[in-house]
Amino acid sequence: MASTRFNANILAAARKLKDKRVSPTSSDDSGKRYTSTVLAYYQNRAIAGMVKEAHSQFGDKIGEYLPQVVKRTGVLGFTSGHLKTPEEWRFIELVTSDGLTVFNRISGDIIKIISGRDPVIQPSEDHPVFWEEGLFLWVYPTQKAGADWSVEGRYIVNPAAVSVSVSPAGSGKPLVADPFFQFNVASGYMIGIEDGAFAVSPADVGKKLFFIDSASNIWCGEISSIISANVVHLRGNGLPSVNKGPGLGLDTILSAMIPDITDVQADVILPEIFDGDIVEKMVSMGLQDAMQDAK
Repeated sequence: MASTRFNANILAAARKLKDKRVSPTSSDDSGKRYTSTVLAYYQNRAIAGMVKEAHSQFGDKIGEYLPQVVKRTGVLGFTSGHLKTPEEWRFIELVTSDGLTVFNRISGDIIKIISGRDPVIQPSEDHPVFWEEGLFLWVYPTQKAGADWSVEGRYIVNPAAVSVSVSPAGSGKPLVADPFFQFNVASGYMIGIEDGAFAVSPADVGKKLFFIDSASNIWCGEISSIISANVVHLRGNGLPSVNKGPGLGLDTILSAMIPDITDVQADVILPEIFDGDIVEKMVSMGLQDAMQDAK
């Protein structure tokens, strides 16, 4: 699922390439130099390239510039000091679940550092370190007080490839109703009190979650991460400023749902202000391909 932004960028780039289209879909490919598939490919390359450029410039502080590409994990389970991560993740921060201990990223001569032979960096349980090798995230010391670390992190996720939106199909995903939800303002957690309150999956990260309370207020937040089977983390400006639900607040949450038509994770992940730059990069790719074809 994609939004009209992705479609509009295709139309804008085609116009600048003197290959004007009336539709971003393949139905308007006849007689065109640049097909819908090619223009979508250009746009996905442009978006990924801009994220890569931002990371090259800002490093692990990329979240201050592009918070849209930074996500938060739930609690990570380490075995002997390492765990396997999805290929598209790059960690920028690790901290213990209680927030008291921050892991420092290390690079270079890893063996020298963890063996205690580096004159500056001396890892310890109070000053642990982390690094990445291939698809594995490593921490050292491997344990604290004889137990595996309980750690949470923030990571950069590569933009998902987007396709042209043909129609906004989908009726949405209803969730279990009142009185099985709580919203905690301090943590940003939407909590399903009973098992099965959340029928969510990793594919729902990035989608909007709407809920209505007993005072007839409608609230909305983006699912930034799935904490557990019954807890998701929400973010955004459309969330309540006071707690909701039994045991937390006066107002009960009557119902909640995730509309399938708001799949922002598979949308243009960058803010709209970047659309002009995306289009220019698409045009540059198109012109380069045209020059290659002319040789």
